Amino acid sequence: MPDIYNILSKHFAKEASKEENQLVEKFKLDQPEEYKSLKNLWSKSDFPIEEYDKEAAWVKLTNKTAKPNKNKVYQLYRNISIAAILLVLVSFFAVKHFGPEGSAFVEPVQIIAIGGPERVKKLELEDGSIIYLSKTAKLSYPERFDGNSRTVSLEGEAFFEIARDETKPFRVKTEHSDVEVLGTSFNVNSMAIQTQVSVATGKVQVNSNSSDEMAILLPNESVIVNNKNFELSKSKNQNYLSWKTGVFQFEDATIKEVVQELNEFYGNKISLKKENSDCLLSASFNNLELKQALEIVELSCRLKLKTNKNNYELH
Repeated sequence: MPDIYNILSKHFAKEASKEENQLVEKFKLDQPEEYKSLKNLWSKSDFPIEEYDKEAAWVKLTNKTAKPNKNKVYQLYRNISIAAILLVLVSFFAVKHFGPEGSAFVEPVQIIAIGGPERVKKLELEDGSIIYLSKTAKLSYPERFDGNSRTVSLEGEAFFEIARDETKPFRVKTEHSDVEVLGTSFNVNSMAIQTQVSVATGKVQVNSNSSDEMAILLPNESVIVNNKNFELSKSKNQNYLSWKTGVFQFEDATIKEVVQELNEFYGNKISLKKENSDCLLSASFNNLELKQALEIVELSCRLKLKTNKNNYELH
């Protein structure tokens, strides 16, 4: 039996042969939950499975001192729980990222998440790249970029201004995609159901985590990636950076669209009580107070604005 860990590593890195991918497909059918767990851990940790010391980890897991046979290891793997699988991989992760005594990280990982009323957080990395995080974002990144790439992991939405380094590409890992650039600016919105990448300047390569599909995006182009689709288009929503800038530009937008985008920026303080309004709004808002923006909407679309403390209703 071929070493399934080595094959999975190649598969996740999109370097597996046709025959190896066929073995992976069989493994997915036999062990769907295990495959999903391994894939999720791979996408969030950026380490190669083939370096994993299987014998040592299994000894630790089963409290045995004798070195297990490799073939028996695979058979045992098929019968244990997902929790045990994750324990094995975590053991490997500690071996790779901790020193000989296991006392300190070789590459410390910083995790940044915004709390409180702060809308946007600006972060400068050690390579000079600048990242703006939305209030829903969580970013994981190393203290310094060693090796031949600069890799971070993102949940939520962020805007990246990447310092150019042709010898060390910058990678953003999300639940659904792997984004790679040399030096450019782009927006990534990583949600549970999909990831959307929109390019402001330069070129961005986006690879799907669930298929072999990939695309190179140019300015004003976007791609939406999920477990089933890979949809490339021109950036239709010109307000995709409003969460960062506070600037909105609406051209013949429906009231429902306007309220949805304003709610994302101002914190879900608007209730629309007349969703069937046929008014199409064309207006620009530049860092206005919410009440000021809604007064413009009220007058333009002949709606009635009601205030309830810090919340607003449009009738």
